[in-house]
Amino acid sequence: MPWTLSELADICDGRVKGDPSHVIEGFAPADEAGPGKLAFVTSANWLAKLSPGAAAVMPPSVEDDATDTPGIVADNPRLAFAIILSKTYTPVRAEPGVHSTAVVAEDAEVDSSAHIGAMAFVGSHAHIGAGSIIHPQAHVDEEVVVGKDCVLHPHCYLGPRCKIGDRVIIGPGASVGHEGFGYQWDGSRHVKIPQVGIVVIEDDVEIGALTAIDRAMLSETRIGKGTKIDDLVMIGHNCRIGPNAILVAQVGLSGSVQVEEGAVLAGQVGVADGVRIGAGAIAIARSGIAKDVPAGERVGGTPARKATAWVRGEMLLDRLPKIFRRIKKIEQKIEELEKGNEGEGK
Repeated sequence: MPWTLSELADICDGRVKGDPSHVIEGFAPADEAGPGKLAFVTSANWLAKLSPGAAAVMPPSVEDDATDTPGIVADNPRLAFAIILSKTYTPVRAEPGVHSTAVVAEDAEVDSSAHIGAMAFVGSHAHIGAGSIIHPQAHVDEEVVVGKDCVLHPHCYLGPRCKIGDRVIIGPGASVGHEGFGYQWDGSRHVKIPQVGIVVIEDDVEIGALTAIDRAMLSETRIGKGTKIDDLVMIGHNCRIGPNAILVAQVGLSGSVQVEEGAVLAGQVGVADGVRIGAGAIAIARSGIAKDVPAGERVGGTPARKATAWVRGEMLLDRLPKIFRRIKKIEQKIEELEKGNEGEGK
């Protein structure tokens, strides 16, 4: 359905630029937006990519440059655009009920408003909350508790006794509650250590496709409220992730790592056993973290260190060939001077 700029501005608490009755028929990236489309831009460079007739959500800093571009002015255009999309996009909802090919244990509790898709499995004494959607071929093991309005995408796995809060989204192929990687060498072989704990996922967590969160050896692996986990992330047994943390693709956490509230681990960050990442800390992509990171610290490199020191080191690496050549010249001059002095002594 079409909307006017005025209607969309009201949704995101923005300010209309141009004709409030300008009609928006859909949304597009800035470099693909044409007449009737709304994009978002964060700079004059992105503004220049718009085709004539397109509208944009823009920050006040580029408003003067957008002389012929209608739109919505917002301090954070990306956030404003996200709010608009969330209010105008209506995903297809699965109808309540259990598909005829699903396998649901007789003693499982499935709310009447939940949806269990084709060939999904729900184990003994499991609980599926109101409005939750279990997509085809998802596996919910025995005694698992799934809260309200959750979405389990196809082929995801929930291990025994795991607890999932409300409004949790688990991506395709993700594994929550499989055995942790625990072995002890006895002198001749690796002896398996039983992993008898669980995983607890708090409310409003999102877990990406093919991510693995191992159950604890004892007690629990816990993911805090509002945390967002990208695809292909590995979280080892007994890890504790605080609320509103961000873990980006290919992050790997060894066992018993603690990531506190609001910390951000960028792509391919690796963290050693038992390390604590303080609240609000940021690890730059490909950081290798072997020791605790204080709250609010920004680190990078392997081994990880303060980001400022890491950046200086990386800049210095580019200069090393030139520095090496200068040192060689200095050494040659010193050698020539020493030879000269020896000749004068004779």
